[in-house]
Amino acid sequence: MAFAVFEIKKSDKPKWEQALEINVKDPATGKLVYDKVADLLRKQTIVVKEGQSLGLEEGYLYVLVEGSDEALKHARDRVKAFGGQEAKDAEAIRQKIKDEEEAAAGGVGFIFG
Repeated sequence: MAFAVFEIKKSDKPKWEQALEINVKDPATGKLVYDKVADLLRKQTIVVKEGQSLGLEEGYLYVLVEGSDEALKHARDRVKAFGGQEAKDAEAIRQKIKDEEEAAAGGVGFIFG
């Protein structure tokens, strides 16, 4: 599965969340309109982690998006629109996120197993 990892400032988290809003207000009419790109993005696997929890730079969020090439292209466009960027060491960051998820899943299995 294709993936990308984005680095965004923690202060830009609302902008990322807004990029995923399916119903957005049309500035010309004031009416809500359907955003098919946001709908496509929301159907992908998205994991958001604080940099500090991954042993990375504090003050940043790392967003892992796994999905179709088309969705990743749109994700890149939306992240760049508010000043975010692709993480430099995407593969290593993805692995840290996956390792953390597996450790958490193992802990839940230990508690409820």
